[in-house]
Amino acid sequence: MKKIVLILLALIILPSVLAIMPVPDQTSFGQDQYYSVTFDKEGEAAVAAKITYYNSATEDMNEVVVELPGTNHRIVSVLQEYYAKEKRCSYWEDVCFKSDANGFCEEFKKQCNNWYEYQVYPPYYYALKYDEDKLSDSVKYTIKLSKPIKSQETGSVILYYKSSDYVENSFGVYKFEFETLKIPYDSKYVSVAVDVVDDLKMSNTNSQTQYLDVSYDKAASFAGGAQSEELYRYSNYIGNNGQRLEQTSNLDPWESLKVKGKYSSSWFNLHKGSILIWTLVGILVIVGAVLLVKKGLKKQTSPALRIIGTSLVSTIVLGGLWFLAKILYDFVRNNLYYQYSSLVGILIITLTVILSLAIWIAPAVFIGLKYGVKEGIWTVIATLGFTLILVVIAMIIIFSLKQNPGPIYYGVKDMAASVAAE
Repeated sequence: MKKIVLILLALIILPSVLAIMPVPDQTSFGQDQYYSVTFDKEGEAAVAAKITYYNSATEDMNEVVVELPGTNHRIVSVLQEYYAKEKRCSYWEDVCFKSDANGFCEEFKKQCNNWYEYQVYPPYYYALKYDEDKLSDSVKYTIKLSKPIKSQETGSVILYYKSSDYVENSFGVYKFEFETLKIPYDSKYVSVAVDVVDDLKMSNTNSQTQYLDVSYDKAASFAGGAQSEELYRYSNYIGNNGQRLEQTSNLDPWESLKVKGKYSSSWFNLHKGSILIWTLVGILVIVGAVLLVKKGLKKQTSPALRIIGTSLVSTIVLGGLWFLAKILYDFVRNNLYYQYSSLVGILIITLTVILSLAIWIAPAVFIGLKYGVKEGIWTVIATLGFTLILVVIAMIIIFSLKQNPGPIYYGVKDMAASVAAE
């Protein structure tokens, strides 16, 4: 009994002890990578990449090395984001500098008892020089830092480049496979934000484009060892805002993250394959439903078969209605302004609810009037049962699709095997 009491007390006290224990600081170790990628009609990608380095060595970091996959690219600019530090006093005290013959102080002066350093905002930006080494399918850049990154401190490098290596045009549909830079360090966090220019549509989007009010070219014109509020805001924007946002963590040295997707100039062209398939499926379902209803409404058909057939067809039609409503709702949300898309979205939802109630009730009322109230009630019950099964199947499909990862990242050793497997 005593052992049980001691165990219960330990279980009660342990969470409190863990709660007051200091959490290890994981934000300072390892490199962070951020990317903002914008694709255009020519299949070219404009990329702003920001890499924040943490110098864990004992010596200063005077240069960094990055490997850019592909060979059809152009470096527009390379900048260093540097935070200057200034000393400030946190506590001043009066110190006697002159005393009389009796030991009384005649003159006091202020003296700092505790100095500390603080970062100056906004940071300074320096245009950097680099050497390039062309490899078989990539280019390695050695970038010289204007300000060394001291031991146990962090510093950031921003690259702006354009590349045509990521996109393939297939009958008006642009399929892209963006790959991040490779660096010889562990990366604890990687974020890639993907956008397209205004008149293009992208599949699998999760937000609307939110453009920054300053371009990189304009902001970079301020760089030259000077502070820039505009470039500072642009720097914080990189990798954090886009129609498509993919993230990963804990990449090993020379590993990269790949993000795949597609875009087009028209919504229909982007989804024409799915539209064709589902149209054929819909035609087959409608034909099968008509045949099943005809057979079920014959007098010689058993009541059980009539109830099951009618409720099954109603559920199939209901599923088709929900699917079409979902497509229409997504189309409205992605192609209309927010004010209008909200109103039209509410109308779509309202109409879908009304039609769903009609599909649940109308067939049962018809069966009840023609074959008796009992069959009508059982038709309602069977329709609700099939609807529940339909909802469960839909939830399983949705959750299984969410488990499929968007980004794909490779290690150096596994790269050849992964490409061969594809």
